[in-house]
Amino acid sequence: MKEKFVLKGDNIILRSLEITDIDNYIHWYTVDREWEEWDAPWERFNFDEESIKLFILSKIIEDRKSKVKKFLQVCTKDGTHIGWVNAYFLKESSNKLAVGITLPPTDFRGKGYGREGLILFMNYLKENFNPIYMETWTGNIPMMRVGENIGFKEVHREENFWSKDSISYDRVTYKICVGSN
Repeated sequence: MKEKFVLKGDNIILRSLEITDIDNYIHWYTVDREWEEWDAPWERFNFDEESIKLFILSKIIEDRKSKVKKFLQVCTKDGTHIGWVNAYFLKESSNKLAVGITLPPTDFRGKGYGREGLILFMNYLKENFNPIYMETWTGNIPMMRVGENIGFKEVHREENFWSKDSISYDRVTYKICVGSN
C-alpha cells in the first residue's frame, strides 16, 4: 500500500485525498454551499451525490499517479478536514501554475489556516513551479488580502470580468517568486 502524502505546518496538515473525505464533499457541494459565493461564483454547478463520489474517486486515482500533488486536503492538527488547496494552470498558459484554497466551514476562516495552507503548499510546489500565480476576483476580498499578505503582486487585471447585483467585478492575477518574499 502506498504511503500517505502529508505536509505538516504549525497549525494545519495538508494531506492526500481519502475515501473518507467523500461525506464532507457531499455536504459542501449539496448543503453548506456558502463558500461558492467566494470561489468563482460564476462557475456554480449542481452536483448529485453520485457525481461527487465519482469526482472524488477520480481525484484519488489521479493523485496516486501524480508526481506533483495539485489537490491536497486542509486539516487541523486534530485531523478535522476543513477544506482543500489546489493548483491549476492558467487558461492562457500551460506552464503558469496558479494556487487556490477553499475552506467551506465558516468557523475555520479568519484564523490563519488559509494563509498557512497556501504557504505550505507553495513551498512544496516551488521545486517544480516558480513563480506561482493566484487568480481571484475583486469580490473575494479575503483571498486578495491573504495573497497580498503572503507577498503576491498583481500582474494582470481584467476589468468588468463579471457582474452580480448590478456591481461589476474584475478578475485579478497575482504572481510570487516563492522564497523571495
